[in-house]
Amino acid sequence: MSTSWSRQAEEAIADGNLRLLRRLLAEPAACPDARISGGCGLAQVAAHWGRPELLACLLAAGCPAELPDNDGDTALTEAAACGHTEVLELLLRLDRSVVNPDRANRSGCTALHAACQQKHLKSARLLLDLGSARPGRLDAAGNSALHALAARSAGVLSPADACLNSHGRRPSEGFASIPNGSQQPSLPHNHQASATDIVQLMHDMLRIDPSLSLDQVNSGGYTPLMKCVATGHWTLLLHLLRDSSTAPDSAAAATSTPRGCRNRDGFNLAHVFYAHHDDSTSSRAAASLLLRCLGPQRWAEFCAERVTTGPHAGYSCLHFACEFGRLAWLLTGLA
Repeated sequence: MSTSWSRQAEEAIADGNLRLLRRLLAEPAACPDARISGGCGLAQVAAHWGRPELLACLLAAGCPAELPDNDGDTALTEAAACGHTEVLELLLRLDRSVVNPDRANRSGCTALHAACQQKHLKSARLLLDLGSARPGRLDAAGNSALHALAARSAGVLSPADACLNSHGRRPSEGFASIPNGSQQPSLPHNHQASATDIVQLMHDMLRIDPSLSLDQVNSGGYTPLMKCVATGHWTLLLHLLRDSSTAPDSAAAATSTPRGCRNRDGFNLAHVFYAHHDDSTSSRAAASLLLRCLGPQRWAEFCAERVTTGPHAGYSCLHFACEFGRLAWLLTGLA
């Protein structure tokens, strides 16, 4: 297989040049199952750039739809991570012997995990509705789709970006550098996804898979609510902490008061908060929100509880505030 041919095919896909791609695929040296940097197949390149017409052309020429890269990611994972719903729908309408929506990469992440991590809710719903993806599928760290939705997604690379970065390219360079000036596609992390819509999606996942729960812990002992607090996903926090009696009916099943779960390090919800966040204005506002939602007595109980294991055994929230020099916590009395 000619490296020159695969490079030209990669550039044609990135540039959206369907005519050139067809000409390349008609050449005797054509190799539809070619791989590029990081082991990415051409279908994954098309998924990365959001090129459904070019992907259809590749598939018609015999390009594998589910060729995994070096990390085990496929075109489906890429489309989900980038939020390219047209590409995603095309792949999901293929036979299940060709594309498996629950296929996991080397880290145990499925396309649904990828869509939820980036808060591409339309992509997640396509995977659930068209792909019958299982939201209860756990990755290698024990995270379900609920954990992925609860965590704030900040600067997460798409699988192909991550592959290329690990092979010496900056993420901003993306795939091919096109002479005519085509740019790396915008890969929005969709931070504007409505917290209400996220909670509604959580509710639907809980209904689809009875094994799921907001009290479910991953291998680090984190519940989805703890992930929300640890990553500072404040726009979602209020909705997850609402009492079910005041929450919208559609989201009532996905909201509850935390049960006082502890993670693997013996931290409760308050410990997670004070260990992960500084005393900035936004963090203090979030602490006040926790206090109001849980009530002063329950929040005081959380703060007074001691870490039960690990290097911080015996610590209360006051200890964390003192150790990290977060004087604002002490002055406001939130710790």
